[in-house]
Order: sequence, then C-alpha cells, then structure tokens
Amino acid sequence: MAERERFRADKIIELRNLVKVFDGITVVDDVNLNIRKGEFVTFLGPSGCGKTTTLRLIAGFEKPTSGKVFIEGADVTETPYFKDMRCFLISMFLGMWHLA
Repeated sequence: MAERERFRADKIIELRNLVKVFDGITVVDDVNLNIRKGEFVTFLGPSGCGKTTTLRLIAGFEKPTSGKVFIEGADVTETPYFKDMRCFLISMFLGMWHLA
C-alpha cells in the first residue's frame, strides 16, 4: 500500500477547516487536524482558547459554524451526539480533566 493510502486508512479523526462562532466571537478558527490510529494527542493552551469547544465539536455536543468532522472517514458533522458512541469517549476525557 502506498504511503498516502496508508495515511488515509489510519486516520481516525479528521477536522477540516473547523470554525465555531458564539455570539459573534470566533472561539475555534479554521482548525485542521488529523489524528491517526495509535497517536496520543493533547490540546494545550490558556483558558478560553477553544480546547473544550473543539472536543465538544468532535463529540457532536456542538455543531460547527463551518467545517467538517470525520470519524474513520465518515462525515459526522451533522450526526447528533446520541446517534453514535463518540460522545462517550470525549465526555470521559472532559469529565476527568481534574485528574491530570
């Protein structure tokens, strides 16, 4: 398998041009991210920089203003959080931040 095809097959989470605006304030601004199988990813930054909002967008708790969220190649941008299990995984991380 070519390296490019292997990369596509290994992606489990992909964010494309993700934007979230609340009350005219852009809190997530054109985020592009690929997370491949086996990678450990951490979002670091000051309070209010969009870390939790990005996780909530991945989980489906929030809808992006624009952009797309893909899980294992499937576009889940418009899929309600209760239609799949991605919210369970993300909510575990959101609920355990204080243990770090």
